[in-house]
Amino acid sequence: AMEDQLAAVRAGRLRPDAMFWRRLEEAAALALAAAPVPVVANASDDAPESGAEGGRKTVLLVGLDDGLVASARSSLAALGIAVAESDAPAMILGALERHQPAAVVASAATTTLSGFDMVRLVRGSARWGHLRLLLVVDADDAHGRAAAFAAGADDVLGRPWIAAEALARLRLGALGVGP
Repeated sequence: AMEDQLAAVRAGRLRPDAMFWRRLEEAAALALAAAPVPVVANASDDAPESGAEGGRKTVLLVGLDDGLVASARSSLAALGIAVAESDAPAMILGALERHQPAAVVASAATTTLSGFDMVRLVRGSARWGHLRLLLVVDADDAHGRAAAFAAGADDVLGRPWIAAEALARLRLGALGVGP
């Protein structure tokens, strides 16, 4: 039933409401319970999460491969931006509550919940709908770029991670970095 509704949303035959996204997140949480995926952040688990580690803004990376995470962490840390990670796009609302990021960079291609559906889920949230969301797609994937914007992403990054482009697209001024 949920799979049919999700297919209808993807095909544009169904316009999802907040309840749909809540049910989808619950279904994904149940599916993930059998094989939990750890959430790793660069802050200790004992430290309170306030969206800023030691006064720094946080960017949440979701579903990115290790190479992209390393590149992103390096370029963001050099500017004093904290990085949190989640490998569970279906649990995005919990990760947002936990880390309270200023922006999210997520892979469009994930195994449990697509980046496109994750963007729709966040956009449907009264609390997080305003958040800056960027999706990562293959650099030559025009369809993926168009789908990212159609889903509600603020911007799109191509693979591989190009630090200067990514930092500009994150709009560092909004993160309190730079002029």
